[in-house]
Amino acid sequence: MLNLPANLFKCITVTMLSIFIVSGAYAQSERPEEVSILDVDANGEVDALTDGLLLLRSMFELTDDALVTGVVDSTNCTECDAEGIDSYITSIKGTTYGGLTPEVGPAGPQGEKGEKGEKGDKGDTGPQGVAGATGAMGADGAHGVDGADGADGADGADGADGADGTPAFAYDTPSSRSPELPAYSGAVEDYASILMLTAPSEGLYWVSLYTETWANNNTTGPVNSLCAIFKNNSMYGQITRNVNLHNIARALNLLGGDLIELRCASNTGGGFGMNSHGYLQKIQ
Repeated sequence: MLNLPANLFKCITVTMLSIFIVSGAYAQSERPEEVSILDVDANGEVDALTDGLLLLRSMFELTDDALVTGVVDSTNCTECDAEGIDSYITSIKGTTYGGLTPEVGPAGPQGEKGEKGEKGDKGDTGPQGVAGATGAMGADGAHGVDGADGADGADGADGADGADGTPAFAYDTPSSRSPELPAYSGAVEDYASILMLTAPSEGLYWVSLYTETWANNNTTGPVNSLCAIFKNNSMYGQITRNVNLHNIARALNLLGGDLIELRCASNTGGGFGMNSHGYLQKIQ
């Protein structure tokens, strides 16, 4: 009987158990089997501005219309209503890695001893291989006649890569309102800082920034303004202009310690940035 290596047996067992658990968790759903688990609205695409925002809003404990308004594509989605989407996100939150990991089974029986082969020519000394993991102690065998030294064996295959670490994350929610916005005259110095985030390490990040510009604390009297992304105090790109609601999302390659800011200036001067929030999520 062919004895499978312990790591291969464990991998097959984990895969089969994962399929069983996921299949059981969504057996009552009308979602097609080929739809990704991250495709929250089941419209056939995993998209940061729909599925990503639905997950983010759910983590902020938004429900009902506040969860789905302005995000769900009612034409192509399979899971369209707020109650169904909230229930689906809750169901996938409960799946843990520990529940997918089975215990290692007992070692199989020792195979029969093969016949002694002919003595081969001594080969050249090969490079030193990577030290392998210590195997389980086998049963003591009968003492045989000392044989001639055999040729050095080939190096063993490299082990599998370890699991990815937790992605880096940075978040900023400032006070209720920013300093008063200066009037825009075309100069970089006209912009006031609304949000500030620092990249924890080098990588590709998903950047999400949001602010509203109003005349006072009561969020009345919208103030049209211009907002731009600044990277390390230099303008990275003019993003929005002549509006008072600014919702910016894009991917950026950053180094550890890079400072990302959302800065705004009003068209005519005055107004404040309110209800602001933003985050950096490392995706690669």
